[in-house]
Formats: sequence, C-alpha cells, structure tokens
Amino acid sequence: MSKTDWVDPSIWYQQLPTAHVAAMALIRDQAGKVLLVKPNYRPHWTLPGGMADPGESPNVTVAREIDEELGMTFSPGHLAVVDWVSPQGNRKRPLLAFIFDGGVVDNPDVDLQKSELDAWRFSSVSDMGDLMPQAGIDRVRSTMWAAKQQTTLFLVNGIDIRPTSHGDEASTQHDRAS
Repeated sequence: MSKTDWVDPSIWYQQLPTAHVAAMALIRDQAGKVLLVKPNYRPHWTLPGGMADPGESPNVTVAREIDEELGMTFSPGHLAVVDWVSPQGNRKRPLLAFIFDGGVVDNPDVDLQKSELDAWRFSSVSDMGDLMPQAGIDRVRSTMWAAKQQTTLFLVNGIDIRPTSHGDEASTQHDRAS
C-alpha cells in the first residue's frame, strides 16, 4: 500500500458500516415454556432484553435490561444465538441480536417495568403463533436448540442458515418438531 492509499483512522472508522446491538435471554420454566414480554411500543411479544447502550457489551446489556424491565437479577449463561437482522422500517441499519441462555427459573419474582412493558408470561412454542411473528418463533426454536446443545448458532433474519444434511437449502428443521 502506498502512502497515497492510506486513510487517516478517524476518517476510515467513520466510513465503516455500523449496526445496532440488542441482547436477549432465553429463560424457561420447569415445563420448558419460554419467558416472553409484551413491550407497550410494539404489537408483538418478544424475549426479554433490549438495546445496548453506547459502548456496552451484550452480556452487560441483557443483565441490565432484565433487571430494569423485570426486576430480576440476571447472570447470562452461554451465548446461544447471534442473529443478523436486515434493516427494516425506520431501522436503516442491520441489527445484531445476541441471545443468551438464561436457564430455568421457578416462580420468578417479577417487578414489571410498566413504562416499557404491558405483560410477561411463559409460553410454549406451539402457543407463540398469536404472539410473535414467524421470524421470532424461528429465533426462539433455534435458541432452544442451541441452549440444549450448549453451542452457538448464527442466524440471518431468524433463520438458521447452516446447510441441511442434503446441502441444498437452509436448515431450520432442527427443532421444528418440538
């Protein structure tokens, strides 16, 4: 590289693409139902968590958000899913959603933050159809599978993009049956 090709780092970094960062948790009850929250600013339910503050790591984000929104002290388990979500609507940048395994809780003592959330509940995947868009349900299924396997999956728009055993299409079947 010649000196004429060199770009000052302050300029170079400003030119790089950026993304929003969110962090969520998969928290389950003894029956395997998933803890969902209903934000008052969107029409559908979601996993608990939220957007990272500037400079905040995803594991700190999810712990802070669950403390703020549910009044629960939370220590995230292993990172189960990273989901790259395309820009859509008013969000002009991609979103990187980090989903941590939150383990199993019995009778959580929830103190709901009513300024952001309308409700919380445990739900089976089969009951999520009226609560979440399909991409959210796919994300939950993939996260449940990754948590069980103690592995981390990379998703694109909620879809597990690993090749199937046939190698000819994206794979989301790993947990469709459950």
